[in-house]
Amino acid sequence: MSFRYYFWPSRKAPVGGSTPPGDVPHGGSERMPDEFELSRRKALAALGTVGAASAGAGLGTSAFFSDQETFENNQLTAGTLDMKVSWEEHYSDWSEDEAEHAHMEDGELVVDDLQGFMDATLQEQFPDKQARKRLNEGTADPCEVLADVPDDLEKPVIELEDVKPGDFGEVTFDFALCDNPGYVWMNGELLSNAENGVTEPEADDPDEQLPGRGELADTIQTTVWYDKNGNNRPWRPTPCVERIGHRQDLLVCKASVDHIPPGCGWFARDEIYVWCEGSNICPIDKGHVYVVHPSGSAICRIEITPLERFCSRPDQPVDVWEWKPDWTDLPCATRTDGPQERCVCEGVIADIPGVDSPSQIDAWDWIDVGDPIWILCVDAPEGPVADPGECVDMECPTVPGGGVWLRNPQEEGGFCLVEIDIVDPVCRLETVHVWEIVDDWNRQPEEVFFSGTLRETMDLFSQGVGIPLDGRPVTDFTEIADGRPTDGTAPTRECYTPAPDRHHVGFEWELPVDHGNEVQSDSVAFDLGFYTEQCRHNDGGGMNDEPVDDAEPSITINDQPAGSPP
Repeated sequence: MSFRYYFWPSRKAPVGGSTPPGDVPHGGSERMPDEFELSRRKALAALGTVGAASAGAGLGTSAFFSDQETFENNQLTAGTLDMKVSWEEHYSDWSEDEAEHAHMEDGELVVDDLQGFMDATLQEQFPDKQARKRLNEGTADPCEVLADVPDDLEKPVIELEDVKPGDFGEVTFDFALCDNPGYVWMNGELLSNAENGVTEPEADDPDEQLPGRGELADTIQTTVWYDKNGNNRPWRPTPCVERIGHRQDLLVCKASVDHIPPGCGWFARDEIYVWCEGSNICPIDKGHVYVVHPSGSAICRIEITPLERFCSRPDQPVDVWEWKPDWTDLPCATRTDGPQERCVCEGVIADIPGVDSPSQIDAWDWIDVGDPIWILCVDAPEGPVADPGECVDMECPTVPGGGVWLRNPQEEGGFCLVEIDIVDPVCRLETVHVWEIVDDWNRQPEEVFFSGTLRETMDLFSQGVGIPLDGRPVTDFTEIADGRPTDGTAPTRECYTPAPDRHHVGFEWELPVDHGNEVQSDSVAFDLGFYTEQCRHNDGGGMNDEPVDDAEPSITINDQPAGSPP
């Protein structure tokens, strides 16, 4: 499966209709050639018949009791492995329709209405929304609805003209393996990086390289990640800050505290200073942040806004907080709104570490040591249960020794760290307030397996069969090491499950706003694709070592309007 992309940024409106020499034609009706198209393996059935006969011989008449059991028409039919794909593309050029859902703040785009912004930037999707809804509901078969590429491609997935610094876009690919599990690789190739002539402003730009070589491939920044929920954007856990002391000798970034939820009065302040840790660039973004109480046993989810881009030393000692993007491996437990009939296990709050009395801090005033707590059983049905028999043979969850973060059911931002003992390991039906333990509530982000320039990305993707992907991204498998794709044979790499499961990989690009004239009239074209092999009898090393072919490109970005002279 392969996709081809065209980017055509420009400095003026399109004129004419010719194609610059050395560039690949583009159009809306062109059929794209095959890249790593997976062959469908169909087999002849081998028929075998087993029979038996018996005979008796002797003097006079002989007779035998007899019986024959025959397993007839035995067949061996080869299985199949066929990859089907779909895609959804977004492109932001800061147009007026996007302004209804976002605004500029300190030179940055701030999205106010996420769904509205995603709708405004939608360029193309296959299949359509109705088919996607049926897929999500489980009423459609992905092997029937998704596409065969390149046969079902009428034009490149990305084909953009007049791209300007500050523009960005993204495409999420969905794929399904029909009939069998398989290993999957993501591959690609940079097909052209054209200069298309040099304008006067471009020639005067100090970042302009040697004549004849375009700068766009070295300027465009890309990010590739496992888009686990298929929502076209990388998900990151809410980061955390912990107080490291009253300091003046550290570079810090100052941020305003915009909102403190009820129950978090212990963090009553208007600003916060975050340690820059060896960098002069502010490490934090506008958004939600967890702050940890000095005891380590409470957190609050506050809202902050950085007040400066660069770090500096404060004029006087201030409370300094350390930034921790991946800060906890402990689970969280949330409670139902009201008593429900559920399959639960009985537990008790055994301890609140670091706190002598919960009344010391308002974050704990809703819970105390010795309070009963009812924990939802493993694999319990969703919603209320009427039959006690449904709870039979269910297991109680394992409660980690390090504790569990309990989210205050009365407030939106307060969490307490507690230790829980299961006092009755028998799962039973009770009408109670139920707590559900969630292991990955804030510690399993969607993994970004590569970020770099477009040239660096394509250099990696064009090696061998490409980047080996992990069918279960939460494992310790490493896709890239020492600047090269790994061989894919690590035991931590897992196969992708077959349909009806669908899997998602996101590809994001950006032309940074701090680049300008050196990319005028430049263009790039590159391929992206996927390759799969059966899982059984395979170590994941990849048999097909043929490079992506150099047929016509499927993705082109151009800083020159179609038809402009070279």
